[in-house]
Amino acid sequence: MRRKGMINYWPAATGLVTIAVLIVYFIPESRKFLPDSTCQVPVCVSDSGWHTNIIVPVETPGWNWRSKLPLSPLEQPAVPPLRYLAFGWGDRTFYRQPPRRPDLFITQGFAALFLPTPAVLRVQGYAQLPPIRALKCTQVSQREYLRLSQFIFNTLEWDAAGQTISLGRWAGAGTEFLAAKGSYSILNNSNNWTAIGLSKASITTPRWSTLSAAVMFHFDHPCGTNKFRFHFGHQCSTGLRSS
Repeated sequence: MRRKGMINYWPAATGLVTIAVLIVYFIPESRKFLPDSTCQVPVCVSDSGWHTNIIVPVETPGWNWRSKLPLSPLEQPAVPPLRYLAFGWGDRTFYRQPPRRPDLFITQGFAALFLPTPAVLRVQGYAQLPPIRALKCTQVSQREYLRLSQFIFNTLEWDAAGQTISLGRWAGAGTEFLAAKGSYSILNNSNNWTAIGLSKASITTPRWSTLSAAVMFHFDHPCGTNKFRFHFGHQCSTGLRSS
């Protein structure tokens, strides 16, 4: 009888957990917006299915990534100059080389999710905004963008000579992996990192940002995010043109 009674509790417990997840999924974090802020700098977020990435311009009046990072490895001959950078934070092993064998995928995936593991920052360069199916953009003030950029910059690890630490690159994709601070886990994953960064720019994020869909759902800013929403293979609207 006791065993039967315990089994009967499972549907109720599962239901409560599901409700709790939905509540924190749909409730946004409150942001303090500056009423006099002007929309000058484009900021985008992309969703690759599991991971989200923050996409920002290479150069703005107040911040130039060329003076912060060695971007030459991302440049490709006979390709237009880089105008945008996509940043994504993740597990140092799994993010760089996703295993193809099912047994390794399970063991390495378990380690990445449930054991604190070193982190890496993925940097990819674009000549124009990428034709990603799930892409949302807005514009933020210079002050907000500087806070976001400083957050991304402070994520990096540096060697004794004050240089970034390269952990490999995908030459064909214009992508480099740099050593990053922090430990990756299911409670502190790539989408959590993205949400923290977006919050620095006063962009709305979910209270529970473990899922990429939650970050995309709440992405909003008074400077007109609602004008852009999802873009199916197209660049963002006014002020975010890539050509």
